[in-house]
Amino acid sequence: MRKNFQVLIKPASSLCNMNCKYCFYNDVSNNRNIKSYGIMPQDTSYKIIDRALEVCTNGEIGFSFQGGEPTLAKLDFFENFIEYALKVKTSKIKYTYTIQINGLLIDEQWCRFFKSNDFLVGVSLDGIKETHDELRKDNNKKGTFNRIMNSIKLLKKHKVPYNILTVVTKYNARRPQSLWNMYEKNGYDYVQLIPCLSPLNMPYSDDLYALEDKAYAEFLKTFYDIWLDKYNQGKYISVRMFDNLIKMCAGYPAEQCGMMGFCQAQFIIESDGSVYPCDFYVLDQYKGGNVHTDSFESIFKSDGFKTFMTDNSDKNPMCDTCEVKGFCNGGCKRYRYFYFQEEGYCPQKDFLIHAIPSMKQLAASLR
Repeated sequence: MRKNFQVLIKPASSLCNMNCKYCFYNDVSNNRNIKSYGIMPQDTSYKIIDRALEVCTNGEIGFSFQGGEPTLAKLDFFENFIEYALKVKTSKIKYTYTIQINGLLIDEQWCRFFKSNDFLVGVSLDGIKETHDELRKDNNKKGTFNRIMNSIKLLKKHKVPYNILTVVTKYNARRPQSLWNMYEKNGYDYVQLIPCLSPLNMPYSDDLYALEDKAYAEFLKTFYDIWLDKYNQGKYISVRMFDNLIKMCAGYPAEQCGMMGFCQAQFIIESDGSVYPCDFYVLDQYKGGNVHTDSFESIFKSDGFKTFMTDNSDKNPMCDTCEVKGFCNGGCKRYRYFYFQEEGYCPQKDFLIHAIPSMKQLAASLR
């Protein structure tokens, strides 16, 4: 039995009301036999809850919702999910709820639901209007920045806890100060930065938005220096990567998947109930089973999960002698093509050598 158990649910599969040029899940779904499984039937959502309660009878179960765009499943889906989860819950179980959204469908009703059920909401926002609207357009090819900003205002109005997820692309990597100013001006105190990914079958594609390795390193170094200077002035913004690295400097394990250099089995559940080990690899060859027929423990032991977990073929030999190896260990499997596209150079190493000395000082001061 597990004391803590997390699942990531895709109630709308790969369906989305936006057409972001770099969408990683659109790419993933294009690389499997069935691109979209449609909206999740309610009985499948109930089965997920039942299966989670089989492996965690005394502890915390975390339900995360992602897409595609999960709000396309509509509010009734989530209300019924919560109602059933509470119906079968025992006194020894605590639930947590998180959702990652693009923000287009958020209204007063959604905000009241999030607030009353203690949801943590992640909102995708690529910084300033120009860089965001360049790549994150709706299905009518219109920019979405203003609408998403209005949705964030609604979340604030209803006191819904939220954070901002920003994909670092070629565009916003050139403007770290502008990005910081935007966060600070709007009071965005919880931020996650992730590098833009090229398609699975074209890892070195030269798209207009594709992130360059040295530009990414320079962005991280500059953004970190701004963050550190503001921190020393008494203004703290939580940047997930920096927070995790400082924890590691203090001797604690990272909370963020991929920062330990090895893959941990997650339970990513598509809308038909199929389960996969990683959000970046919801591919046919890694399918571990289906909640309608298989327990999470049997899925964990499946050939699909084992194949994914043991494949370390993309590890780069330069990691073995890297002086900051302990803070990365080769990084997330999905990012390695990007880290090592130029022989003898790694943007992660470049950034870590710059930041780790001051991070160690900061970690020591917090003890």
